[in-house]
Amino acid sequence: MSPLLFAMFVEYMELYLQTDVDCGLPTDDIISILLLFADDMVITGKTPTEIQNYLDYLFTYCNHWGLHVITAKTKIMVFHKRGGLLPCERCYCNSQIIEAVMDSNYLGVVFNYTGSFNLNQEY
Repeated sequence: MSPLLFAMFVEYMELYLQTDVDCGLPTDDIISILLLFADDMVITGKTPTEIQNYLDYLFTYCNHWGLHVITAKTKIMVFHKRGGLLPCERCYCNSQIIEAVMDSNYLGVVFNYTGSFNLNQEY
């Protein structure tokens, strides 16, 4: 029953997050805003402002349906050639700062903020 309920709740989430035709990340003919697998979700965006807007919409959507965003498990990654996170690249959800990470493992693929896949080969 749980997977069915989850599918019902997230069915319209991408449409809710799609605020205009330029949102999300284009890959050939496909625009990606959400990547979903089981109970994991990745929200993609071109700018920290776009990601912050998505987080705000996600929080509003979840509140509407009685769902909760677990901010302690929520992370952001800003891709850079080098250097740390700029102050304007911080994101918040429900007034709580979201932890920025340098590496993240999603479905067995390790992503690094520089775009390097060296950690993926080690993993």
